[in-house]
Amino acid sequence: YSKKNKIIFIKLEPYIFDSKSSWFDLVKKEGVIRSSHPLFPNWTQTIDLTKSEDELLKNMKSKTRYNIRLAERKGVVVKEDNSLAGFNVFKKLYFETCRRQNYKGHNDYYHKIIWEEMKKAKISHILIAYYKKTPLAAYHLFSFKDTLYYPYGGSSSKLRNLMATNLIMWRSILLGKKLKNKVFDLWGSLPPNYNDINSWSGFTRFKKGYGTQFKELIGSFDIVVNPVQYYLFYNPTYKIRQKLLNLR
Repeated sequence: YSKKNKIIFIKLEPYIFDSKSSWFDLVKKEGVIRSSHPLFPNWTQTIDLTKSEDELLKNMKSKTRYNIRLAERKGVVVKEDNSLAGFNVFKKLYFETCRRQNYKGHNDYYHKIIWEEMKKAKISHILIAYYKKTPLAAYHLFSFKDTLYYPYGGSSSKLRNLMATNLIMWRSILLGKKLKNKVFDLWGSLPPNYNDINSWSGFTRFKKGYGTQFKELIGSFDIVVNPVQYYLFYNPTYKIRQKLLNLR
C-alpha cells in the first residue's frame, strides 16, 4: 500500500509499556527502526479507576483536593456536552491555550474530523467547566475499551482563581468510573525525574497532583519504505519544519 501510494515511511507508536513485548519480534523483520522524531511523549501518567472515590481523593495531593473543593464552593459547574456547540466551546478554549502556551497543536480541520468520527463510534466525550454562563475549561476525552484518555484540553485565562481546571479533571475521573473504565490515561508527561525548567513541567506537575502512576511507553518506530527519500528528504526537512514552527 505504501509503495503504491508513494509513502516514504510508516510511523508506529504502539500503546505498549512492556519493553519485552513480542511486538518487537513481530515487526523486526520489516525493517523497523527507532524514530528520532516521535509524535507523542514516551511517558504518560495513569489513574486506577477501580478504586473508590474516597481512595482516589485520598491519593491526591492535599493542594489538589483543596482546589477541587474551592471550585465547587465558588459555584463552578461541569457539564458534558457532545453537541456541535459543545465541540465549538472546547475548540475555542483549546486554541486559546495553544496560543497562550506557545504550543504547536493540530489545526481546526483535524479536531473536527476527530470529534465527528469519535462521536459516531461513541468514543468521544466533551466536558466543559462553567462559572455561571462563562466556559472556563474544556476537555475532549476518549473512552475506548477499559480506558479513558485525556488527549486534549483547554482553559480560559479568565477567573483562573476559581480552579475550574482542577474540578474538570476530577469530574473526568468520575466520568471514567461511570463509563466502567478501569484506567484513566492522562496522555503525555515528562518522566518522574523531570525538572521545572522544561516547558512541560506545569502539565506534568498538575497531573501528578491527582495521585497518578508514571508509565513509560516503548517509544516511536518507523518502517522505512523509501530509504532514499527518508534519509535525504524527511530527516532534513523535519528539522526545517521545527524551526519554522518556532518562528510562527
